[in-house]
Amino acid sequence: MEINHKNGLFIPDYLEKYLHEKLSILKPKYSLEFGTGTGTATEIIAKYSECVDTFETYKEWSDFSKNKLEKYDNINFNIGYFHHEMPLEMNRYNFAFIDGPKGAPGIERISPFLYQWKNIKSGALCIFDDANQKGVRTLLKILHDIFKINYIISGVGRGIGEFVKP
Repeated sequence: MEINHKNGLFIPDYLEKYLHEKLSILKPKYSLEFGTGTGTATEIIAKYSECVDTFETYKEWSDFSKNKLEKYDNINFNIGYFHHEMPLEMNRYNFAFIDGPKGAPGIERISPFLYQWKNIKSGALCIFDDANQKGVRTLLKILHDIFKINYIISGVGRGIGEFVKP
C-alpha cells in the first residue's frame, strides 16, 4: 500500500477531542488499539496510558506511525490483527479503541476485537470510531443481546460507539 497522507486516515477533530476528554479521566494502564493508521489516535492514547498495543494491517502505515511517534516508549506496534506473540486470556486492557475508516465494511476490526475479548478487563471502556457502519452496529447489538451490554452511539459525524465491558 502506498502511503498517501490525504487518503482520509486521520481521525476527525470531534473524535480527537472526545478521546482526550475520556482518557484524561480514565488514565488507562493498558490500552488496545486496532487501526494505527497515521498514529493520530495512537498518540492521544499514549499520552494517557502506561502502555499501548496498537495493531495495523499495513506495514507501511505502521512504519510511518512508528517514526512519527518515536518519542513515545510506551507503544508496541504490531503488524496484522491476529498477533502470535500476544497471549490470550491475560485480562490486561482497561481501554480499547477500534478505528473504523469511513467507507470500510467494518468487519476487518471486529473479528480481532472479539479475538482479544478475554484480554479486555471487566469495566474497560471500549470506543468504536465510525459506529454508523453496519458491521459495528451489528456487533454492538450482538454484545447487547448476549452480554446485556448497554452501548451508546453518538450522532456526531460518522458516529462514536461506546460501552463498558461487563
